[in-house]
Amino acid sequence: MADYIDREKAIERLVELEQESKHNSVLWPDHVEECREALRGIPAADVRPVVRGYWHGEGDGFADGELVCDMWQCICCGEWFDEWNDKPTWNFCPNCGADMRGEQDV
Repeated sequence: MADYIDREKAIERLVELEQESKHNSVLWPDHVEECREALRGIPAADVRPVVRGYWHGEGDGFADGELVCDMWQCICCGEWFDEWNDKPTWNFCPNCGADMRGEQDV
């Protein structure tokens, strides 16, 4: 799987290394500007951060001493789902796309 990095942070790190090499008398390649331009020339990946959530259940009755949840809410977008008597089994919220495999709540 590919690693996605912040291009500007990588360039900042190159500049830091260049400065450190000047202070430590370490030979630094004469290609720093070429490295910066190479990094700038790499196309950006189309990625977005992963949003993690869980289903929050609300119920209006009890069965065998346990609360029976008949409404389920995505804690990320707040959308309610009332089509199930049991906790949704979807790994992702159909409304906002949040990864719902996080911490469980009832």
